[in-house]
Amino acid sequence: MLKRRVLMAVALSFSFGIACAYFLDRLFYFGYIVSAVFALLFLLFKKEYVKRALLCALAIVIGVTYTTLLINAGRVDDIEDAHITAKVRICEGEGKYIVEDIVVNGNEIGGRARLSTYEPIEALPGQMIELNNASLYTPKGKDYPGGFDYKTYLLANGSKYAMYASKGIAFGEPNGMRLHFYNAKQRLSQNIDEVFLDNADIMKALVIGERSDITDKVYEDFRVSGTVHVLALSGLHVSALTMALFWLLDKIGVRHALQWLIIGPLMLIYCAVVGFSPSITRAVLMALLMYIAGLRMRRYDPLTSLSFAALVLLLINPLTLFDAGFILSFMSVLGIIAMSEKIGRLLSFMPKYIAQLAAVSISAQIAILPFQILYYGSVSLISVFANLIVVPLIGVMLAFGYIGTALSFILPKALAGFISAPGYMIASVVKSINSICASVPFGSVNLYDPWAIVTVLFYACLILFFCTKKYKISIACAAACIALFALEPLLGFSDALTWTAYSVGNADASLIRCGKHAIMIDTGEKDSQIYRSLRSEGIKPDAIFLSHAHDDHAGGVYDIVKNTGAKRIIIWQGMTADDVEKTAEESLNMAASYGAVIEKAAAGDVFEFGELKVSVLAPYEKSGNGNRDSMILLVENEDSSLLFMGDTDVYGELFVKSVDVDAIKIGHHGSNTSTSANFLSRISPEYAIISAGRNSYGHPSDEVLERLDKAGIKTFVTRDLSSIRLVFSGGETKLFNYNGRRWSAFDLR
Repeated sequence: MLKRRVLMAVALSFSFGIACAYFLDRLFYFGYIVSAVFALLFLLFKKEYVKRALLCALAIVIGVTYTTLLINAGRVDDIEDAHITAKVRICEGEGKYIVEDIVVNGNEIGGRARLSTYEPIEALPGQMIELNNASLYTPKGKDYPGGFDYKTYLLANGSKYAMYASKGIAFGEPNGMRLHFYNAKQRLSQNIDEVFLDNADIMKALVIGERSDITDKVYEDFRVSGTVHVLALSGLHVSALTMALFWLLDKIGVRHALQWLIIGPLMLIYCAVVGFSPSITRAVLMALLMYIAGLRMRRYDPLTSLSFAALVLLLINPLTLFDAGFILSFMSVLGIIAMSEKIGRLLSFMPKYIAQLAAVSISAQIAILPFQILYYGSVSLISVFANLIVVPLIGVMLAFGYIGTALSFILPKALAGFISAPGYMIASVVKSINSICASVPFGSVNLYDPWAIVTVLFYACLILFFCTKKYKISIACAAACIALFALEPLLGFSDALTWTAYSVGNADASLIRCGKHAIMIDTGEKDSQIYRSLRSEGIKPDAIFLSHAHDDHAGGVYDIVKNTGAKRIIIWQGMTADDVEKTAEESLNMAASYGAVIEKAAAGDVFEFGELKVSVLAPYEKSGNGNRDSMILLVENEDSSLLFMGDTDVYGELFVKSVDVDAIKIGHHGSNTSTSANFLSRISPEYAIISAGRNSYGHPSDEVLERLDKAGIKTFVTRDLSSIRLVFSGGETKLFNYNGRRWSAFDLR
């Protein structure tokens, strides 16, 4: 396969070089190895296959060098409370912007940044914005296993820094081509709203790639049914649009030779309006190459076309390789190219059209399986059935979506809506089908993240089975893959008491493990993605204790229940509806609807999970202060004890009597309203962890840090160390923090 497709070999080699630069901490030895390979190949230069090998080695070196320079170029130290001006490049949504031409305290900073503001700024592309008391920083990698890698996300999207400000002002006139593209998308969005009414959410996703209006429930239905891919602009949408344009040009008498000269630029403009996402850029590039091959009377090779599209995107920005959209788009198309024909033959007992559609769906699902588990944490068992129904309907719905959107510019919106009413009705049907499929018992199975070795074995199995005739080796690889995947959760159990304090910004979330048992104390905010870390280790918490129902402590409870299967949530009995913040309330209600049982606990209650014992120390009575009414928990096993203070203050601390503990989770993110010197003297911990991120509240306060230091307590802050893990075993304590790729031991004595 690679022998005839040099471009594919080069694309794979370039991708390998990018991966090496990203995952290897040191490239010194790698450089020596590549140099040795070069020297050997020059000795055999006359052989054709060696020339290709040399080309691949060169692609690896370029990939390594280019990516290393991109990651390390232009680093600046974190800057707080700065005066910043910048030019808006892209408006991503309410309070989210991509900015450039950044000037910090009078000094120009090269590169782009992603700006988040608490209060949205009325700014348009091309305008300047002014921010006071703003922060600019280079994000860290993952804060915990399976967590969101904000640094790579920004780099993959062309930004070096993150910026934050509570508010700002815009000045100057908006200008540039991006303003026109932005205005065009806003106008399209407004027209679709007026034409398709309450089904405009799904129609905007299909026509202009705007998914912000899709509710969590609708998106979840698409995900569980395995049809979420139709919501991402890709080959299906490009094919539908190009076919519509071809039909229109045919009707007005444009010659075939000129049609692509018109359609090509129109498709590039469409990409600019909807945003150059990897999936739609890939589809447009492949479509253009297919047309060029037709004009030149050359055989179109989809693998070479796919490789060319990948190289173009990676040369623009090599870290696009780690973008979820890039991976899912390219892997699904690769799977369809490599496997659909053979799977179609296996389904020859079906009617031809159904067999072809099923073969395409199965091929794509198999090809992206490890990444689907990684990104979504589940596998849809009904996706093939759902796609057989939904994909044809989506094709028809797209046609009416384009018709209705086009007519909205020349006809009254009501008339355009009447003409495109079939699209509206099909959208309702598609939503209903996905809702039904999502409610099927065991229609979707939650799984933990696959090991790298499992992923390698999985793809080795596919290559051996579909590209060679070595079926026995393929079956052996499949068996090893299944065995490793099944055994992973059983590995690594320890009788030691292990506390993992997750780095979740200015929120709280902790995991405590002992043997085969685990509990969560608080869950962080909604979308904090702690469940990914739990999934990666195959952990299903026995119970989730919520200190109180504020969004930063309970907002993520539904995500954990849904993705790990945890069924037991324990709250303080004095909690009332008035104590529950909005997002936490929604999350608790959704968790309950998902089958979780909410129990109430009182001071003095004790819960046991194997060797783990959890005692509720306070509160005894309701004070009316949400933070002060946090549930205070003492977690123990035979040898060690931990104290969790929620967000309680110095008055709540009075309920805790003298008790010796090994470590404490400091109350209220290190606020100076908690952690009194008297309290510390009563509990005498050796270690303290403060969960705090970047914030404008002054957490953790200097006063609290000083008190802890005077008491001789070793104190760690998640903002500084990322996620922190303490392991208590046999009277010895081991300290670890997550460095973006792995847990590393550290010692601050």
